[in-house]
Amino acid sequence: MARKYVIDGGAYSGKTSVIKELARRGFATVPEAATLVIREQLACGGGLLPWVRREEFDRFLLGRVKLLESKIETEDLAFLDRSFPGGIAYSQFYRTSLLGDYVQAAQADHYAGVYLMDLLPGYKVDKFRKESPAARKQIHELIRQAYLDLGYKITRVQAMPVDERVDFILGHLGLI
Repeated sequence: MARKYVIDGGAYSGKTSVIKELARRGFATVPEAATLVIREQLACGGGLLPWVRREEFDRFLLGRVKLLESKIETEDLAFLDRSFPGGIAYSQFYRTSLLGDYVQAAQADHYAGVYLMDLLPGYKVDKFRKESPAARKQIHELIRQAYLDLGYKITRVQAMPVDERVDFILGHLGLI
């Protein structure tokens, strides 16, 4: 079974940049499912978008996260761009009926560690990020609390250049 480490945080915390750098360095990674689904929907003109059909989007997203995570079982070590506890946070924030489903999925999975990225300055609403700056901060805190509630010890990763963040994570794991 793979040792799975989650890279998480609110919108514009640098998760995806860290995941891309880890992949560039040869580590197995899992992309953020929400971003994949949003890109797919925007590309095909679909309406399954969180700001259009939140409940349906979250239901579809839960399945996509399960699928993506199931593909890493053959790896020794993998880094995930968000996971089920992040879904817990978004379900809490948007008050969807899928909160229990995300909690159940999170309890069934196990992560070797969680790295919570500090939020970066310069956040702007764009075609992928629709939450206000205040909502972004609230979601970030809900993400942190979801991992704590599930019993995870969180390692905070301060805002710094991407390569330094990756070096910090790999150094913390004794991989460099």
